[in-house]
Amino acid sequence: YDYAFAETSGQKDAEGNNILKPNGTPLPNLPQGLSKATTTLDNSGNLYAAYFLEIEKDIVNPDLTITKSLIPHLTWIKWSKNVWKEQTATLLTGITSPQVAVDSMGNAFLFFLNDGNLRYALWSDANQSFDPTRTAIYTSEFVAQVYYDPIEQQSRPQVTYLDKGSVKHAFIEPETESESIIEVKSGVFSSLSMAIDATGSPHILYHDIGEDANRDGVFDRKNEDVDGDDDFDEGF
Repeated sequence: YDYAFAETSGQKDAEGNNILKPNGTPLPNLPQGLSKATTTLDNSGNLYAAYFLEIEKDIVNPDLTITKSLIPHLTWIKWSKNVWKEQTATLLTGITSPQVAVDSMGNAFLFFLNDGNLRYALWSDANQSFDPTRTAIYTSEFVAQVYYDPIEQQSRPQVTYLDKGSVKHAFIEPETESESIIEVKSGVFSSLSMAIDATGSPHILYHDIGEDANRDGVFDRKNEDVDGDDDFDEGF
């Protein structure tokens, strides 16, 4: 699927003035040419989005002539104080499945696959460079959320993903660039979903394809670590 987002963008009245929202702030001018967008909001209502944007770039040919070509750039933006703040990752090949997740303190992370390898990066208003961190995770499908640990005062990204016939869950520690991985359940699955509660425990929803014939595609309702022992307790 291709996803996009919109909030009536940059409309003007008959005199050419920007049309304002009911609260008096301007409508955002959304970027043009975006595709495969994903969005989320932080606790202050700031919008974050990641998407592929085609940007014209000069390509040097073998005969040293220059051809202009549209190159898909992985880009993410933040809508804050009525201004778009944009950062572009000039990673040109093998990039799929961008996702954005924000913790309760407003720390935003971008997740994506690079030739099947899960990578992530932290949004920084000051740092305009893009320096993603590789993980040891290879997958075709994942969902990501971020929990802020108030005791350690650290962001704790978590990822649920498919891995060779099983659902797995990873607790990521950005400061050490490491992951702790737990197998949730073996089998054939799709349609992953995951949320993190106030204690940092993940709640996982998945579609068990192997049992479709038995229960007509009914969903397992939840899988979660309810007792904090790092093992998932399954519910139906």
